[in-house]
Amino acid sequence: MKRVSVRGLTILGIVFVVIALLSLAGLEFFKDVTAWQAAICGIIGGSCLVYAFARRSGRAGGEGRRAAPPAGDVEVDPGVQQALEAFAEETRMPVTRLTATPGSAGPFSSKLGGVVYNPPGFAWPVGGDGEPLVALAQLNFAELPPLEGFPAKGILQFFIGGDESPDSYGADLGNPLDQAWFRVVYHQDVGEETNPPPAAGLADAERELPLSEELVLEGVPGAMAMPIEDWRFEGEFWASLDRKLKAGAITVSDESAERAAERCLEWEDYGLFDSTDAEGHHLGGYARFVQEDPRLDNPDLSGHTAVLLQIGSDDHVSWGDVGVGVFLIEPDRLRRGDFSNVAYYWDCS
Repeated sequence: MKRVSVRGLTILGIVFVVIALLSLAGLEFFKDVTAWQAAICGIIGGSCLVYAFARRSGRAGGEGRRAAPPAGDVEVDPGVQQALEAFAEETRMPVTRLTATPGSAGPFSSKLGGVVYNPPGFAWPVGGDGEPLVALAQLNFAELPPLEGFPAKGILQFFIGGDESPDSYGADLGNPLDQAWFRVVYHQDVGEETNPPPAAGLADAERELPLSEELVLEGVPGAMAMPIEDWRFEGEFWASLDRKLKAGAITVSDESAERAAERCLEWEDYGLFDSTDAEGHHLGGYARFVQEDPRLDNPDLSGHTAVLLQIGSDDHVSWGDVGVGVFLIEPDRLRRGDFSNVAYYWDCS
């Protein structure tokens, strides 16, 4: 039971609309397409685009998200509600939530932007054009709460390019593993000496970047349940519900387990799945994508289940239109301190 991709709907809609327009324009290649066939293409394409836009707005959070109706307006099967609550507990993971406050901190501190640790002999990373990348974020694990699977010490740095990269902000959304325009660097042993960064390695007005000032990061421990946008949600929730039904742990009034699961997923818009818990800045836990999870149907990213760092949009950070930037890593590599295969992705509404 798989939801249709918003991106797929958008592409399909554009294709049908373009075919309709070219047909009506009377181009030679489309001369055999009748007016009514062109109209049908236009209707199908327009419908796909309208539905994709509605899905996209509904997932974006904030003002675009439909408010939950009063509790009396939605009849929740007690067994299904029990399954929902149990699934939230089953998938709950530790997370370090980060607050980003404008200010100035030393080069050893956890921060977004600003001057970061640059030890003697360190080769500052450069982008595809050979120019120094900009320090987007720095995490000093000695300052942050301990988090299972993450280093207990050392400094982790995130460098990105600007609009020179294929999809801005140092990203290649078609290949999130390509580090031509971004880099993640781990300094396991931190010395006392540090050098100034190269001038081009500082954020400036000429580069299109998600932040324009230094922000000091502070972390607090927490926990987070899997959000419905996670590409694994439907499959894992289905399996969890099925196990409970077969074991007799819950009963539902629907005619089948399939219908019960479908109803659960239909109720996303009614506030029964609150994905806002996964928004904002954090490491660990789960990622919160605005449109769709890039790991969906991408086997190269299926193992990247650990959130190395997520940076959301707020009053001081802006990923396009209320977007989010996420760095993902394989848990085994994270435990080994191997940051050579990090995936970087951002999207917005």
